[in-house]
Amino acid sequence: MKEEIKHNFTKGRKSILQDIEENLFFILFYLKTYPTYDVLGVVFKMDRTTSCKLVKLLAEALFLSLGSMNTLPANEISDLKRKLKKLKKLKYVIIDGTERPIRRPTDKDLQKEFYSGKNKRHTIKNLILTNKDKAILFLSNTISGKTHDFKVAENVMITSAIPKDLACVLDSGFEGIEKTSKKTNIIKPKKKPKKRGLTAKQKAKNRRISKKRIFVENAFAGIKRFRITSDVIRNFRKNFKHLVFVLAAGL
Repeated sequence: MKEEIKHNFTKGRKSILQDIEENLFFILFYLKTYPTYDVLGVVFKMDRTTSCKLVKLLAEALFLSLGSMNTLPANEISDLKRKLKKLKKLKYVIIDGTERPIRRPTDKDLQKEFYSGKNKRHTIKNLILTNKDKAILFLSNTISGKTHDFKVAENVMITSAIPKDLACVLDSGFEGIEKTSKKTNIIKPKKKPKKRGLTAKQKAKNRRISKKRIFVENAFAGIKRFRITSDVIRNFRKNFKHLVFVLAAGL
């Protein structure tokens, strides 16, 4: 994405927003509240077209700024490996997927592709890797919400980036990953067998794992403080849907 964003933000007409603080407030306000462009225009005293153009421009500027501050999550496995090497005191990381609602596609094939049976609506999905401090260390590309978490992890080979001495905490949605991954230090809850219950020991172990997994849920909650990542996203541009989630993770 960094290679795609090469705008010169110093050229062109004088902006309605007069300084850096106003520009920053404008884009943060948009991400946090996710108003329509009409409402955004009323709040900042500009027309709808201008507010639309500024959102695109300032979202890209914010992406570049966060990138220069090294607060953005890795998107490539090689970058994730470098991040994990720098975090010497880590004992484990947590991987999980999260879905976001989108408008129902008009194309029938796309309706089928993006329909999530789990959430009973059309969604897109991202896989993240986080730690106990709830820092988003890795964020996958944005894909169809129908795709299973295990399949996403397998496709991006995320476990290959995790050092052998670092435990990987997953949920039961990653059932079978031990067979396809070279990673041996995997912590995953025991699924309830058909027609049988779990033993007291297995239940206690599952509770301990849940206490570790709560950090990834907190990380998701931190991202979804920005309404643009939890409301039905109205923008049809695929790259923008991914960009706003990256920004929320970096902020």
